[in-house]
Amino acid sequence: MNRSVFAAVIAFGAFAALPKDAAAQRAVRCESIRGTPDRRVFCPMPTRFGVRVVQQLSQTPCVRGRNFFVERGGVYVRGGCRAVFVPRRGGYGPRPY
Repeated sequence: MNRSVFAAVIAFGAFAALPKDAAAQRAVRCESIRGTPDRRVFCPMPTRFGVRVVQQLSQTPCVRGRNFFVERGGVYVRGGCRAVFVPRRGGYGPRPY
């Protein structure tokens, strides 16, 4: 195998090994303790374009504005909300803080 073909095979293999969604690398697990509704837990993460729940970990549904809140620089959870959050990818329009 000549060098250029070998280099192309190596480059393709390195590219194929990258995750399909870069946001998957920035997934944040954020958990609150059930029974302490007034205690908020802050989990730092990028929130410029908002966040989304990719995995619900608790039996209590995580509902934005009820038991999870997105603020600049992170997510607050409370009231038994436990989930894995990822930042939304960039776009146009106002920031959904």
